[in-house]
Amino acid sequence: EYTYNKVFLAIADCTGHGVPGAMMTSIGGAAINNAILDKKLEDPAKILNHVDNYVKNSLSATSDELNDGMDMGMIVFDFENDCISYAGAKRPLIYFDDKGDINQIEGAKKSIGSYVYGDEYEFKTTKIDFQNVTQFYCFTDGIQDQFGGEKRKKMYLKSLIDFLTEIKEENMENQGVKFEKMIQDWTFNFEIPQTDDMLIFGGHVNEAYFKKMKKQIAKSGWK
Repeated sequence: EYTYNKVFLAIADCTGHGVPGAMMTSIGGAAINNAILDKKLEDPAKILNHVDNYVKNSLSATSDELNDGMDMGMIVFDFENDCISYAGAKRPLIYFDDKGDINQIEGAKKSIGSYVYGDEYEFKTTKIDFQNVTQFYCFTDGIQDQFGGEKRKKMYLKSLIDFLTEIKEENMENQGVKFEKMIQDWTFNFEIPQTDDMLIFGGHVNEAYFKKMKKQIAKSGWK
């Protein structure tokens, strides 16, 4: 039974550029809407599987013809069961728990639209109790792949995680400001050209937010 007690959040990045990238963006957006609004899918891994098949069918592609794809992180807030679910296509979810420790949920080692097989390439859903999460982040690979610093090397995921750990005590607005400054410093105010598109989403989760959403859902009568 489909219930209206969830919020869906997708962080996506098309790997193509120009016209192919624009086409992939359009198809990807339609695929997400079809999965959630039409097919009524709620599980993140099932959503990614549907989007994956939708993209392949839309392009009528074979493994030899399809060169572009889409990396994606799908986050689902379940206010009825007080949990957060995640599945990723080449994108991890980073979160701090209630003890301040950092955790990482790895995504599958494949992009949307790619033809690879094996357990490590399957989209899988991980559920975490919202009370065990204080802050979470999902981002595109353009950040960790950005060249910069004195050695003009990539930032890499470890350095990004270290930076998030340094600023975790700040509110999300201040974190955004510090993150922007970090990128500017890393690239010497973009003296080193931007490598790729950059997108990061950070959120703070607390009990008040879940209670507020529960009240709104009950008031609306959505079932």
